[in-house]
Amino acid sequence: ASNKKEKVNLVLLGQVESGKTFLEGKLNWRLKVASMGTLYIKSDTEREDMQSNVKAQWENGQIGRATKAKKCREKYLKKAGSEVKPNVVKPDEMVHIIEKIQNSTLEQKLVEEAVEKDREKSRSHVEEVRSQLTLALENNRKQYAVDQVEDTEKRKQFNQKYHPPPEEPTKEE
Repeated sequence: ASNKKEKVNLVLLGQVESGKTFLEGKLNWRLKVASMGTLYIKSDTEREDMQSNVKAQWENGQIGRATKAKKCREKYLKKAGSEVKPNVVKPDEMVHIIEKIQNSTLEQKLVEEAVEKDREKSRSHVEEVRSQLTLALENNRKQYAVDQVEDTEKRKQFNQKYHPPPEEPTKEE
């Protein structure tokens, strides 16, 4: 057994559906760890370090690049800011907007009611047609039964007329 301390890096990363990590999503979470040694918990800054290294390389490649970019951005924002007018709604416009919302809500309710009435009409029509078809089917079954009885009677009459049973010979003594 060696007395040397081993350094082990263990990275835990959790994700939520939106793609943000737990730390970015400002979620609370609890981590329980059991260890025989000293533990250090810190944020992973690898990504931020990479970005600052890239910026530093750009600055080293073109001295004054960051300052120049900052001035250019400020100039753009100043120009864009003068063109952008705040969207202020006057009270009478607000009343008009509220009325439009209420009217569209009322229209939606009317449309829903009309659709429901049409559905109810369709349901009742389907039920009416179904009952008519059921009645017609029952009548057809009864008529078929009557026709079968009549056909049987007609066959008997036909057979008696054209195919009479053979007469039994009489015995003469």
